[in-house]
Amino acid sequence: MSNFKYIITIILLSVTSMCFAQRKNFSGTWMLSDQKSISGNLYQNGVPKKIHVRQETEKMDVEKTTFGQGDNYNQAVVETLYYNGKPFNAVSPSKKKKVITMKWLNNSTGFVVTVLFKNPIDNNKFDIKVTDTWSLNNEGDLIFIRKNENLLNGEIWESRSVYEKKSDNVQVN
Repeated sequence: MSNFKYIITIILLSVTSMCFAQRKNFSGTWMLSDQKSISGNLYQNGVPKKIHVRQETEKMDVEKTTFGQGDNYNQAVVETLYYNGKPFNAVSPSKKKKVITMKWLNNSTGFVVTVLFKNPIDNNKFDIKVTDTWSLNNEGDLIFIRKNENLLNGEIWESRSVYEKKSDNVQVN
């Protein structure tokens, strides 16, 4: 009978730990409601004004629309974030190659996305590193902390943005 109790205890502990390790659901359409500088300059086009997220079992598809510069008013980019850390290669609106990786935080309540923009002359070097930390607050808002490091001129800035969820229905292009 003691083996039976031991097995039941192991099963209960496993189920309990799986429940606590569930990932937060970031799916939906998120609209920028507030942005504040943590350090450095605060750029109007430094963070997306709208984010669409479609979260799946193994990956997350993200479409970010950012205020453009000059005549390019709204620039949308689509990225795939793989939970296993697999890099996603893309090209920015400014035609720079970029490598995107994602890592869940230990408590699975948020994640970190790292974007490295490659140097156009030397593909082994990076010009810019962007680190985005995503989490959900108790009110259900998306908290988006962006740190941008320009490795060419040394400029570093960081901001904290809050996004309100506008819709659960998401169509990522």
